[in-house]
Amino acid sequence: MRFLAFIIPAILALLGCTNKLLIADEAFIMKNMPYVSDNQSRREDILLKLGEPNWSFEDGRILTFRIIIDKKGKITPVTNDNNKNARDLAANSLLSIRYYSLVLVFNPQGILQKHSLILTNP
Repeated sequence: MRFLAFIIPAILALLGCTNKLLIADEAFIMKNMPYVSDNQSRREDILLKLGEPNWSFEDGRILTFRIIIDKKGKITPVTNDNNKNARDLAANSLLSIRYYSLVLVFNPQGILQKHSLILTNP
């Protein structure tokens, strides 16, 4: 019981320290990912550029990718295979590297309906 009395306030304190979501603006997305365009991009074309998504929901209608974008705009998808290498790169690099989650929602025909690029922690 003492353990719960300690752990619950600790979790609540940590949750209070979280930052609000930082969403990349459309100009940033258009410059760095011109292949992501609402009502135009096809699911297959995006998969060819980024590879397999990290997560898929609603039978593949919603895809999410974990990506790194460096200061120069180079995009590197983070997969299970290269996740450790990506962390090492970020820790040892002189470049400013940021992690993002790219969320894509497709219609039943496989055309991109909407997207969000959200800054996340590594």
